[in-house]
Amino acid sequence: MKKLLSLLEYGPIAALALPLLALAQGSTDVPIQAAPTNITSVPALLGKVCTAINFLFTGLIILSIFFVLLAAYKYLTARGEAEKITEANHEILYAAIAVGIGIVAKGVPIAIGLFLGSTFTACGAGGTGV
Repeated sequence: MKKLLSLLEYGPIAALALPLLALAQGSTDVPIQAAPTNITSVPALLGKVCTAINFLFTGLIILSIFFVLLAAYKYLTARGEAEKITEANHEILYAAIAVGIGIVAKGVPIAIGLFLGSTFTACGAGGTGV
């Protein structure tokens, strides 16, 4: 028991010290390049919007999977209690609504492109779509 307690006490301290070990790697002499920020056209702007939406959509899908698994766990541990089953039903419903909103949001760059008269077709896997 004392060994487990010492791990619980010193584990967070060790986790906080781990980034300091990364400083010991030394210099790699690789020049750092700044990200290009020149947006000079509508397709370039829509490409940036697409990239942001793709990142958010991926996070949304991962989060919704987590909530569906959490609701499934609540179903398994409900033991027939109506209140817990209703709560699990609501969580699954909220996850489905979130995915639906995310899918609609994926269409926003296309709508903006059509509104602005761009030849923008869709957000591809790379996020540019031009």
